Amino acid sequence: MRNAILSTVLAEADFTTVRSLTRQVSELVGLDSLKQTRLATAVSEISRNAVDHGKGGTVEFLIESAPHLPYARCLTVEVRDSGPGIDDLEAALTGYRSASGKLPMGIVSSKRLVDHLSIERPPEGGTLVRLSMNLPAGVGPVTAHDAQRLARTIQPLKPFSPYKELEHQNRELLRVHQELKDQQFELERADERKNQFVKTLAHELRNPLSTLELTLTLLRRKPDIGQEELFKRLDVMGRQTAQLSRLVSELMDVARVSEGKVELHRQPAELNLLTADAAEMASGAVAAKSHA
Repeated sequence: MRNAILSTVLAEADFTTVRSLTRQVSELVGLDSLKQTRLATAVSEISRNAVDHGKGGTVEFLIESAPHLPYARCLTVEVRDSGPGIDDLEAALTGYRSASGKLPMGIVSSKRLVDHLSIERPPEGGTLVRLSMNLPAGVGPVTAHDAQRLARTIQPLKPFSPYKELEHQNRELLRVHQELKDQQFELERADERKNQFVKTLAHELRNPLSTLELTLTLLRRKPDIGQEELFKRLDVMGRQTAQLSRLVSELMDVARVSEGKVELHRQPAELNLLTADAAEMASGAVAAKSHA
């Protein structure tokens, strides 16, 4: 179900007005500041293409069902122009050069900013670009009455002056820059945790491998070993093999470490058994050091 909020003619509205209008609509329907900036930037870029290459057109704001997301709603902005249309829609969406050799940078960049972007060639001519941003989960169905109420709320708002718009864009850039810095910090922390996890596992893998190597060396040097000692050595090798299997399984969880999803579970442990296991795992490394 589609409910139109309002529309504006591109030939009469400059890009500053289109950008501020997009931000106003986005804020009223519940999009956060980052999504407001992303959608406003994408709509401004597509509107510029419509004026530069499509002889002007219209921008219309709608609330409709989100593409590929059942029961979800989205804010959609339709930018129509009156130009000759795009010959190769696939190249325009994927970023490949068209038959004329041009790169559709505006469309490709805008596609990265929004949740969904599509291009159509209506039968009446021109180009229709649809940019959608999913609404938060808490936003319920929007009726035609709700859309009219939004339109009445938005229309009295005066567009920013170019100076005010530039000031607002500077604040947006600062906010986005700070959010990117925060994300970079979190990624660096996750990478540090992953590296520490890998280092710990490498150390833990070396000990049982050294013990296995030492045990095999002893068995080769004593082919006439007694049955009792043989079973003892086999028990050691079995425990170390089980330890290696467990460590390899933990190594496969390294992706969860990168995402910070590893949880620690505390439980009682027998200190004597832990000490004995540690001494057994380190025996190979100790023996190797003593013979070095």
